[in-house]
Amino acid sequence: MTSTTGDTLLIGNSPISLGPLAFNFHKPSAALDVDLVKGWVWRTAWGYYGYNEKSDPGVISARDFHSNSATLSLRYAF
Repeated sequence: MTSTTGDTLLIGNSPISLGPLAFNFHKPSAALDVDLVKGWVWRTAWGYYGYNEKSDPGVISARDFHSNSATLSLRYAF
Protein backbone atom coordinates (compact mmCIF):
# COMPACT_ATOMS: atom_id res chain seq x y z
CA MET A 1 0.00 0.00 0.00
CA THR A 2 1.18 3.47 -0.82
CA SER A 3 -0.38 6.59 0.64
CA THR A 4 1.00 10.08 0.17
CA THR A 5 -0.06 13.59 1.05
CA GLY A 6 1.15 16.86 -0.32
CA ASP A 7 0.25 20.28 -1.58
CA THR A 8 1.78 23.06 -3.61
CA LEU A 9 1.10 26.70 -4.32
CA LEU A 10 0.09 27.26 -7.93
CA ILE A 11 0.54 30.88 -9.01
CA GLY A 12 -1.71 32.03 -11.80
CA ASN A 13 -4.51 30.23 -13.56
CA SER A 14 -2.62 27.47 -15.35
CA PRO A 15 -4.71 25.19 -17.61
CA ILE A 16 -2.09 22.45 -17.25
CA SER A 17 -2.90 19.79 -14.67
CA LEU A 18 0.16 18.86 -12.65
CA GLY A 19 -1.46 15.69 -11.31
CA PRO A 20 -2.43 14.77 -7.78
CA LEU A 21 -0.10 15.23 -4.85
CA ALA A 22 -2.17 13.10 -2.46
CA PHE A 23 -3.33 9.58 -3.34
CA ASN A 24 -3.80 6.02 -2.10
CA PHE A 25 -2.56 3.03 -4.10
CA HIS A 26 -3.31 -0.58 -3.10
CA LYS A 27 -2.18 -3.76 -4.85
CA PRO A 28 -2.42 -6.83 -2.60
CA SER A 29 -2.47 -10.36 -4.04
CA ALA A 30 -2.70 -13.96 -2.86
CA ALA A 31 -2.23 -17.39 -4.43
CA LEU A 32 -2.85 -20.94 -3.28
CA ASP A 33 -1.30 -24.03 -4.90
CA VAL A 34 -2.73 -27.49 -4.21
CA ASP A 35 -0.86 -30.63 -5.31
CA LEU A 36 -3.59 -32.94 -6.59
CA VAL A 37 -1.52 -35.95 -7.64
CA LYS A 38 2.05 -36.37 -8.88
CA GLY A 39 2.61 -33.83 -11.65
CA TRP A 40 -0.76 -32.01 -11.32
CA VAL A 41 -1.12 -28.70 -9.46
CA TRP A 42 -4.26 -26.60 -9.04
CA ARG A 43 -3.68 -22.87 -8.53
CA THR A 44 -6.16 -20.24 -7.41
CA ALA A 45 -4.96 -16.62 -7.38
CA TRP A 46 -6.56 -13.28 -6.52
CA GLY A 47 -5.37 -9.73 -7.12
CA TYR A 48 -6.73 -6.30 -6.23
CA TYR A 49 -5.83 -2.94 -7.73
CA GLY A 50 -7.08 0.26 -6.12
CA TYR A 51 -6.24 3.89 -6.80
CA ASN A 52 -7.83 6.91 -5.14
CA GLU A 53 -6.80 10.54 -5.45
CA LYS A 54 -7.28 12.50 -2.23
CA SER A 55 -6.71 15.90 -3.78
CA ASP A 56 -8.24 17.75 -6.71
CA PRO A 57 -5.72 17.50 -9.60
CA GLY A 58 -7.01 20.67 -11.26
CA VAL A 59 -8.76 20.73 -14.60
CA ILE A 60 -10.09 17.16 -14.42
CA SER A 61 -11.90 15.59 -11.49
CA ALA A 62 -10.12 13.29 -9.04
CA ARG A 63 -9.81 9.68 -10.21
CA ASP A 64 -11.01 6.76 -8.09
CA PHE A 65 -11.04 3.20 -9.43
CA HIS A 66 -10.45 -0.38 -8.35
CA SER A 67 -10.58 -3.91 -9.75
CA ASN A 68 -10.54 -7.49 -8.52
CA SER A 69 -9.19 -10.32 -10.63
CA ALA A 70 -9.20 -14.07 -10.08
CA THR A 71 -7.26 -16.78 -11.89
CA LEU A 72 -7.88 -20.52 -11.80
CA SER A 73 -5.32 -22.78 -13.42
CA LEU A 74 -4.28 -26.40 -13.69
CA ARG A 75 -0.66 -27.29 -14.35
CA TYR A 76 0.79 -30.58 -15.48
CA ALA A 77 4.51 -31.23 -15.20
CA PHE A 78 6.18 -34.38 -16.51
